[in-house]
Amino acid sequence: GVAGAYMLGLPFALGAFLSGGLAAGSMLFLQQRSRLKEDAIIGLIFSSFFGIGLFMVSLNPTSVNIQTIILGNILAIAPEDIIQLAAIGFIS
Repeated sequence: GVAGAYMLGLPFALGAFLSGGLAAGSMLFLQQRSRLKEDAIIGLIFSSFFGIGLFMVSLNPTSVNIQTIILGNILAIAPEDIIQLAAIGFIS
């Protein structure tokens, strides 16, 4: 989700939110339609999404710092980011 948001120029949080919803939906779908246990489904979905994300990053030839995408950069926080974090914290 974050890699897709990066490629489309969208906020990373939006990509993470949408991919989290897709992951949850995929887990529910597999749980209802297969005999796999929950931990196996979580491992399958997590590994698949991580692999797809790495593939998407490798398609984009620009230099991207994976560590910055995964961990963030505390020095690059803008006032808009603080508002977004406050809204997410309030909702959750």
